[in-house]
Amino acid sequence: MSLKREEKDKIKDFLLKTIYYAENYFNIFVIITERTTKEIFDEYTSDDFVFNKTKITVHLAKDYLGHDFVSRSLAKRILMNVEKFKIIVLDFENIDNIGQGFADEVFRVFKNKNPDITIVPVNMNEEIEFMINRAMKNNLK
Repeated sequence: MSLKREEKDKIKDFLLKTIYYAENYFNIFVIITERTTKEIFDEYTSDDFVFNKTKITVHLAKDYLGHDFVSRSLAKRILMNVEKFKIIVLDFENIDNIGQGFADEVFRVFKNKNPDITIVPVNMNEEIEFMINRAMKNNLK
């Protein structure tokens, strides 16, 4: 597998993907970042070096879970064990849409249960932004 230069420049982290071709045969592709430890600490820690921020790259979760993000149960799965962070970045790059139940579970129900946590959605298209805004409006009622 080879990547074009502009594709390599976009990679900020690593990706490990196993592709199975036949029983007992498979290939593993590894892409490794060139970021420094300092850059990672600067992005994910507070001034007192506490890891208080996490980033969920939704399309990687989609690859792992094998589903579109339409239900509350998938929202709960993607948010498992994130309560220890103060900031959660949800990156919707390469995701076309999310369901009303998914958006409501993340941006209303989870937020109400965890008011001290900030959820920051990024790389949304218009449809995803609409669903998130709708869920957040329902939170104000």
